[in-house]
Amino acid sequence: MSLWRRFKKISGMDSLIDRNEYEVYHHYKHPYLDPVSNRIQANHEFSMIDRNRDNRIDYYEFADAERRRYGYYPEYYPQRRNYGPYYY
Repeated sequence: MSLWRRFKKISGMDSLIDRNEYEVYHHYKHPYLDPVSNRIQANHEFSMIDRNRDNRIDYYEFADAERRRYGYYPEYYPQRRNYGPYYY
């Protein structure tokens, strides 16, 4: 499933993810955790993803978090220049 479709499935009609929607998504991803641990981890992850602290996750915050989860850190790559080969 693409990242956009996963985001739309979680967020619903308003295209923003709130804490309750993220808790449901986290429980869906980790069904064997007990409910208390699941809620604590979901709230912690939500706080880490929500960068502007408006208690809503938009698509750009969600996509950035998913990319970082799988090892893409854009600040560690050199800046592209308009000349020369690109070695990254």
